[in-house]
Parts: sequence; structure tokens; C-alpha cells
Amino acid sequence: MTLIENWKEVLKKAWSVKMTYVTAALESLQQGLKQVPADWLGLNPELLTATANICGALVLVSAGLTVIVRLIEQENLTVTKDD
Repeated sequence: MTLIENWKEVLKKAWSVKMTYVTAALESLQQGLKQVPADWLGLNPELLTATANICGALVLVSAGLTVIVRLIEQENLTVTKDD
């Protein structure tokens, strides 16, 4: 396994990387909402649980999209490998 030559460009432009960031943020939000007492946010517990569950569903959608965009070639990005 070797690092590609333009790894910095890939981290900035690749949609699969961007979707991974979104997935991680949604997962962090979901886990954070589970840890915070509802009264700290001024919400009733059912609404807080529902919000966390919605974040969980969005994590699944985002993870699925990450796989899909990973398989699509981007026009503005070429992956070069050092030989």
C-alpha cells in the first residue's frame, strides 16, 4: 500500500472524503444528543430522542452515499500514483 502523489488535493476535492466528514459529524451529533439531558437544551425527552434517531437515520443515508460517490469518477480530480 502506498500513498498517492496528490493526496492533499484528494482530501480537499473528493466527494467521498466530504461525505465521510458529513457522516462523522452526524454520528457525533447523534451520540452527543444521547448524552445531554433534555432539560439542558430546553426540550422534552421525546423530542430529543426523536432528533437523535433522525440523526441516526441520516448517518445511514450518508454512509450509503459515501460508498456510491466513492465509485463515481470525478471530472475535476485525477488520482496520480508514483511508480
